[in-house]
Amino acid sequence: MNGTVEQEMPSQSRKALILVTSYNGPFYDDGDNTGVYYPEVYGLFRVLQSNGFDVEFASDTGEYGFDCKSVQESSTTREALNVLDDPKSTLVAKLKTISRLSRLDPDDYDAIIVSGGYGCYFNYSHCKDGQEFMRAMFRKNKVIATVAEGVLLLTYTTRDDGHTLCWNRRITSCTWRDSIQNGVQDI
Repeated sequence: MNGTVEQEMPSQSRKALILVTSYNGPFYDDGDNTGVYYPEVYGLFRVLQSNGFDVEFASDTGEYGFDCKSVQESSTTREALNVLDDPKSTLVAKLKTISRLSRLDPDDYDAIIVSGGYGCYFNYSHCKDGQEFMRAMFRKNKVIATVAEGVLLLTYTTRDDGHTLCWNRRITSCTWRDSIQNGVQDI
């Protein structure tokens, strides 16, 4: 015995889906677009991948766009921007194959993580495919997580008993103070 502990790897890899908003349009007073908040996607992808998950991306339409302000050095790290600028990076390759959510089966995933960004305000209230996917994951007691504005999908998704998925649960999200800090409270 060499003193090391061998950990048996599961025979099947775990799969996680990162759901992003499909909205990518005007939002800011200066005319910049909002959409997916890149630092969240980058961070989620890194953590999931480094913990052995096969990560896929989806949106309700199969399209996405990044919030203009989230891909600036004032919002993220140089390392994160370098990954985005590298066409050979795994993250960029995965984003190029983003799926339309209605074409995916919740049974194929161990977890769903709903990314944020102000674009969520524009489509999660009426994102029926997202609501159905989340409800299916909930019924099977699979992992459901949200980041920042991604929590909006939880608030619009009902369980079989009519309550929202976040009913009687502690949740956190962006606050009014966050909106003021980011200068978007009046938009």
